[in-house]
Amino acid sequence: MTRVNSAMLSQNVNKSVTLVGRVVSFAGSYCVVEACDGGQVQVLLVPGSHIDGDNCVVEVMGVVNQDMSVQEQASTKFDHDYGTL
Repeated sequence: MTRVNSAMLSQNVNKSVTLVGRVVSFAGSYCVVEACDGGQVQVLLVPGSHIDGDNCVVEVMGVVNQDMSVQEQASTKFDHDYGTL
């Protein structure tokens, strides 16, 4: 599975990817993740997703859609202060 940032999505349409970033907004069925390159990616969440709010770091494994959103297949949620000393 290819690890991507927002700029790499167009090269990976219909492919499985891993996206790591911070959730900047959450709306129940989807969230917006700020990737490491500063770009924002809409992630379409599966029912029962581990992603349940904003201001947390997530690793999302999913498939890139034609509209550059990512359909979640699995995810890992880290605390909001993950990566800080």
